[in-house]
Amino acid sequence: MTVGVAIPSYLGANLITPTLQSLISQTHEDWFAVVVNDGVEDGTCSAVETIGDARIRYVCDGRHRGQFGNFNRAIIEVLKRDPAIVRLLCADDVLYPYALSDMLRVFNCNPTVGLVSTHYDGICANGQYRFRVRMENRNDLVMSGRDYLWRGVAVGNAIGGPSCVGVRREAFDTAGLFDTRINHSGEADLWHRIAAQWDVAWVGHRPGLQYRFHDASITGRGKHSRAKFTDPIQIVRRVAATEPIGGWRWWIDQYTIGRLHSINLMLIGAMARRGNWDAVREALVASWQEGVFLYSFFWLPRIPWQLFQIVFGRPPASRVLWRREHDRLQPHREPA
Repeated sequence: MTVGVAIPSYLGANLITPTLQSLISQTHEDWFAVVVNDGVEDGTCSAVETIGDARIRYVCDGRHRGQFGNFNRAIIEVLKRDPAIVRLLCADDVLYPYALSDMLRVFNCNPTVGLVSTHYDGICANGQYRFRVRMENRNDLVMSGRDYLWRGVAVGNAIGGPSCVGVRREAFDTAGLFDTRINHSGEADLWHRIAAQWDVAWVGHRPGLQYRFHDASITGRGKHSRAKFTDPIQIVRRVAATEPIGGWRWWIDQYTIGRLHSINLMLIGAMARRGNWDAVREALVASWQEGVFLYSFFWLPRIPWQLFQIVFGRPPASRVLWRREHDRLQPHREPA
């Protein structure tokens, strides 16, 4: 089974070499990759040429498309060669050698699965571990897409970022590509559209990659943007729009929007304590636009409870509602 790896890159020349080396080290050798540079050439071409593997192709037309626009371009380039599976991979993340093999095992055993996610360890910009996930007694997990659209959405994005995910080619035919109108957490919107037609799965037993956290990443650059506070709510609204108004799934989605508002308000308070007033202003405007007061019935009861637990030093993971479902979908992280 051929895997096409879509690798969008933006100012990634300094970090892409370990990413490509991790591809070459895969135990599953039937793969090819397309690296698409977003914007002008920045040295990424030289990094690809230095690797010297004919399975890796480099594309750069000088246009700046943004994160998801560039991902879409990379996916389209990969689909031209008709792979069975498209693996998404950011240019700063690192696959473990067995990542593709483990992912294909789940796809081969479950023909109704359109998306497979792998758990990840976290690393810093210099490659040192920030945390490792505990995978003991965690087997492969398959969930119907319909179930994911209420359990997974209520917990949060339990599938993860693009680097965690492989997608069956046919799933792109039914779900389409990333919506470039969404700037923050837009991957969750695509995962929901895939889950509307396909089952989803998580690889068990061991993590599949090292996810790199650094200030130059998309996550780091957008941590104080208005989209961080609006887009996750908009994404849940899209899911709610597919449910009968007033049905129990619809109410779960409304509760989830209220929970997101409460999280945003807690973040606003944290930014205010640090004196980051520009970010506070952006977040308040975003919360107002998303109807924070209309959802006060959901988030007002949560604020005292959250504050109580923070005062008594309970970690964020222990404050998660839907705790049982959260633990089933997300492995525990051990700080390195």
